[in-house]
Amino acid sequence: MVAGGRVVTHVRIEVLGRLAVAVDDQPVSFPPLAARVLLRLVADENKPVTVEQLHRDVWGSRAGHHLKRADRTNVQKRIGVLRKILDPQRPGEASRIIQSEGGATFAYRLVLDRGQVDFWQAIDHCRLAQTSEPASAHRLASTALALWRGEPFADVAHEPFAAEPRHLCKRVRLSLRRTLLESCIKLGYFGDARQLGQDLLADHLDDGDVLELLDKIRSTAASQRILFDNRLADSGVNVRVVVGDVFDWPDDDLVIGFTDTFDTSIEDDLIISGKSVQGQFLDRIYDKDVESLDLDLNRSLAKVKPASRETRAKKPCGKLVRYPVGTVAVLRNGRRSVFCLAYSRMGNDLVARSSVQVLQDSLAQLWRAVYRHGQFAEVTIPLVGSTLARIREADHQQLMEVIVRSFVDTTRALPVCRALRIVVLSRDVSKIDFQALATAVAAPGRADVAVAGPRIQERIEHGADLTDEPRR
Repeated sequence: MVAGGRVVTHVRIEVLGRLAVAVDDQPVSFPPLAARVLLRLVADENKPVTVEQLHRDVWGSRAGHHLKRADRTNVQKRIGVLRKILDPQRPGEASRIIQSEGGATFAYRLVLDRGQVDFWQAIDHCRLAQTSEPASAHRLASTALALWRGEPFADVAHEPFAAEPRHLCKRVRLSLRRTLLESCIKLGYFGDARQLGQDLLADHLDDGDVLELLDKIRSTAASQRILFDNRLADSGVNVRVVVGDVFDWPDDDLVIGFTDTFDTSIEDDLIISGKSVQGQFLDRIYDKDVESLDLDLNRSLAKVKPASRETRAKKPCGKLVRYPVGTVAVLRNGRRSVFCLAYSRMGNDLVARSSVQVLQDSLAQLWRAVYRHGQFAEVTIPLVGSTLARIREADHQQLMEVIVRSFVDTTRALPVCRALRIVVLSRDVSKIDFQALATAVAAPGRADVAVAGPRIQERIEHGADLTDEPRR
């Protein structure tokens, strides 16, 4: 690499496992004694290590032993080897990677950025993760834990000088695992959290903090009525099925089902039912102000070419302009986006109709709109098509699988959102086999699936402390 007209060597040192070193992305190796000297320098991070200390730790001389010239020469030779390999442009005293320091005692210092040594990088990530908000803490802890390839300082595991850094690595890794577990709980990644907690408990059977966190996972998941939790390994996205009201998550981007005419009137429940999700959207988000909702819809649809226009003679009530099925009108509600998806056709008899194929095509358009216009937030969607859209060819199980499969397929190509939350009614829980859903959506890339047990589902089906969502 060239910087400022001079050649700069990039070095990467990994000690969280067997020693692995790359210079300008090319792996390099060292003679055994030179490798031990390098590991000793890494162990003290960026601090200087005296010649006496290096000789004592690598060659085994006794404390207080007066070094002879031959002893110092042995150290200098190995430093020379390291400089030649790590810093070929400046292989001698001019090396910027292994610097000499004079004074009362002569010493050597390994001078690299913290991110160039996995051991140092893990320490820094651990410290930063402990004071970061959950999403950043999750990213930092995950990145740091991925640095482990085996036992730290494995090449010198039995050397006295390696005891302290190995113990530090153990503490750092434990702290990172706990931080990752806590961030998963805060972010609602309960499937991951359960597995992390169980793994931690297996390694630390008497860890009361982990037991407490596992209890927290169970209670939090129960309070949020989570039935299905699937985290995708290749995208890091969670797909979650919950019981509740789609309006219970005010910070989430929201999907609302519409027809191709984007009708909005709930007067006398003639065109749109006031009890439907769309009707409740008008009531709870727009305070029943139909004109404001229509204005926002018209602005969003201004550049969309209509598919056709009905006459008042054929469609006596409601709007006359039809848009292509699959059209998505994107509205803003505070800091979040609302995706109004036309996945059904409004008949001139004021009955909305759709099909599985139309729903699949519409969902494909929806995920692309979320990708383009969302802020990589969490997205909440009802079980669209389960009631008023009249998709008679599919039951609740099939509709759920259509939504989940469509989303999973899209996330393999596009970073659609951080998480998808599908909301169902308590009375519909018994209509969905969540174990079968887990099997149906299983594919390469699926990392972890958590499904509510029969007792939880039975409790939900009988309406224990639940609030039903509006009809769809």
